[in-house]
Amino acid sequence: MAKSTQERSCNTTPLPEDTLNTKAVQFWVHNKLKKSRELPENFNLLQCFFGEHLLKIYPYKYVAIAESEKSAIIANMIMPELIWLAAGNL
Repeated sequence: MAKSTQERSCNTTPLPEDTLNTKAVQFWVHNKLKKSRELPENFNLLQCFFGEHLLKIYPYKYVAIAESEKSAIIANMIMPELIWLAAGNL
């Protein structure tokens, strides 16, 4: 059995051509790549918190968790003494 790879993916929202249209469709990039067979068969999605990479950079800071990525970014601007993570779509 082949060793599985662990990859990360992103959720993207393409901007609609009609800027008045507020119904933008979100999709996961890895799902598009799976459908087009551009990912290996042993692809294994590894989910993580938004901002998780900051834990290694700032190991001495306290951690706060927000529900959305946008909230974590705004909270970081108001309280930069904390590491703000977001659960997003986990």
